[in-house]
Amino acid sequence: MQAVTLLSNRRFQIGTVGDVLDFTSWFLNALHTELGGTKKKSTIITETFQGTLQITTEKLEKISEDQHSTAQIKVIGATVTKIPFLFLTMDPPSMPIFKDVQERNIIPQIPMYTALAKFDGKTVTPDGELQQKKFVIAKLPRYIIVVFRRFKNNNFFVEKNRTIVTFPVKNLELRDYVLPSTSADVATKYDLLANICHEGDNHKDDSCAVNVINKATGVWYRIRDMEVEETAPQLMSVSEASVQIYEQKLPVKTEVPDTKHEDDTMQQ
Repeated sequence: MQAVTLLSNRRFQIGTVGDVLDFTSWFLNALHTELGGTKKKSTIITETFQGTLQITTEKLEKISEDQHSTAQIKVIGATVTKIPFLFLTMDPPSMPIFKDVQERNIIPQIPMYTALAKFDGKTVTPDGELQQKKFVIAKLPRYIIVVFRRFKNNNFFVEKNRTIVTFPVKNLELRDYVLPSTSADVATKYDLLANICHEGDNHKDDSCAVNVINKATGVWYRIRDMEVEETAPQLMSVSEASVQIYEQKLPVKTEVPDTKHEDDTMQQ
């Protein structure tokens, strides 16, 4: 932690709670730089976590309107670019403003595939008044980091989004979010390795827990400060996940028997 404090110019300090997305971005890029990496020179960080995202930016134009009709928007041009990414950022839907009949706050739940729709190449993400973007994955990394934006500044205070994003522990299928020309040749299923969830009420609360799997035994553990205990995967899927790390499931290679060696033995 002292090394992090020094390298970040005290941007992240011991005893001070920071934003998980901010730290994740800084940490990965700092490791890449310290290992001698640049935008053109790769390191083990980029070889492990870096994928490619294709972004289609569409320019919009308002069609003339009158007092009897609403304004219509049409696309007047589009540009396609590809950029590298070290993690995928998703925004859970906003919490309901109103309480239920018993005056309780309603915490909604959505499946992870609903949040992943942002990267299906069809879903539109507004980018200003007269511009919108569409995202799709062009290249999948060996390990993929998923970040959920849980905190948002609403001009008065930093508000936490407690929406539950349910996710699969095994076989997360990303085929629908990858370019068709790419998905046909690569493995698109992933298994969860680690899950970081924020259990506090606000961004200054350091109530975080980490779930990690022992791949040798398949047992999941929950780590919080110095406490380590076994946990059930079912409990993780309804946690307030902030950062997740998935491992790509590569096809199992089958060994081809050495028939030539067997033939030579028989002849002898």
